[in-house]
Amino acid sequence: CCPLEMEMEAGLDPPTSAVQGAFRRVDQSVPFRALVGLAILANSVFLVLDAPHAWYADEHPDLVALSASVEVYFTIAFSVEAAIKVVSQGRRYFASWWNWLDVLVVL
Repeated sequence: CCPLEMEMEAGLDPPTSAVQGAFRRVDQSVPFRALVGLAILANSVFLVLDAPHAWYADEHPDLVALSASVEVYFTIAFSVEAAIKVVSQGRRYFASWWNWLDVLVVL
């Protein structure tokens, strides 16, 4: 029904500021979650292709450089995702072991 009721069911306190409310709307939106899911899937594909001593490294050094650049962009994207969630959820973010794992993987 109401966003406040959904937040209470999720164990989140009501937003303490307009900024936190805005970040929470982004965090809980379907497009944001879909984008994060697609980024995870795409990053997984790049990780598989960029295995140590990749088969293409000797023949295509430009692909190695591209892969390194892409990994930087994924790190930035996942850092932004974590920041949005920290602002959105406040201290509750750190109550989840999944979120701790998420932060460790990004680092």
